[in-house]
Amino acid sequence: MAKGDHVHLTCHTCGAPVEAEPTEKTAKAKKVKPPKPESPKKAKKKKRKNGLFARAIEELWDEVEDFFD
Repeated sequence: MAKGDHVHLTCHTCGAPVEAEPTEKTAKAKKVKPPKPESPKKAKKKKRKNGLFARAIEELWDEVEDFFD
């Protein structure tokens, strides 16, 4: 059907003309977003221990500070 054509509906029982109501395009169903899956909770990061070398430097620095105090 072309854009300007009109549809003429008739009653099935008596043949009387029936006016057709234009269909609305706003009656489309809204898309429903699926729920997001729950993300696993992140574990807390453990405090990283200093290595042996870092502990030795820290102890040495403490001794130097104590010497100048």
